[in-house]
Amino acid sequence: EVTGLDVRFDQDRMTISFASLRYSFLSLSDVTVQGHFEVANGDVTFVADRIAPNSLATSIIPDFVNQTLDQQLGQWYVESLRIEPGQLVVQVRPK
Repeated sequence: EVTGLDVRFDQDRMTISFASLRYSFLSLSDVTVQGHFEVANGDVTFVADRIAPNSLATSIIPDFVNQTLDQQLGQWYVESLRIEPGQLVVQVRPK
């Protein structure tokens, strides 16, 4: 369960923040993850530049973002990715 989720795309980066997250025994609050995307060999990777608060639990959030990217884009060869104000723009072709 996530409350207060906000995802922003601006200045060549993505910022994810949420007021609270509860998953199984894990409970986090007031988290912000800011990072950028890298495209290599047709795959996209989210790289976290800043995680606050920084802990073992919050350090796995980029892995969840990358799993989601793989689920959405895994069947495509990503040719390019750019961030425009308020949106992520991805150019793809079939693998």
